[in-house]
Amino acid sequence: MHQKLLANQTGLDMEHILALQLQQQRQLQLQEQQQVQQQLQEQQLQQQQHFHQQQMLLKEQQQSQARQVLVEQLLQSQMRESGRGQSHLDALRSNAAIEQAILKQQILNDLQQRSQFPSRHPDPSLSS
Repeated sequence: MHQKLLANQTGLDMEHILALQLQQQRQLQLQEQQQVQQQLQEQQLQQQQHFHQQQMLLKEQQQSQARQVLVEQLLQSQMRESGRGQSHLDALRSNAAIEQAILKQQILNDLQQRSQFPSRHPDPSLSS
């Protein structure tokens, strides 16, 4: 009878050990899956960052090309105008100076009006 109890106890111990081993194995598999998922997320983030960098580089290149085209057009325009004579260029400069003076005067007028008539918002605490 004692041997039967001992055999039963040994069988239960073995079942318990097997259950613990199975649980450990599942935990290890879960950890491995989480690590793989984390690695995939990191790779995806790196790919997104790389894509963003490529997009920014492309945008900078396009802007640089656009600036270069504008500079070339400006140089060609200046070369054509220099052929027409200095009077045309002087007229453009004069117009620009007049426009700048008008703009300054408008800004000064606006500032003076604002200082003479400051915006007033009624204070609700003063109402009776």
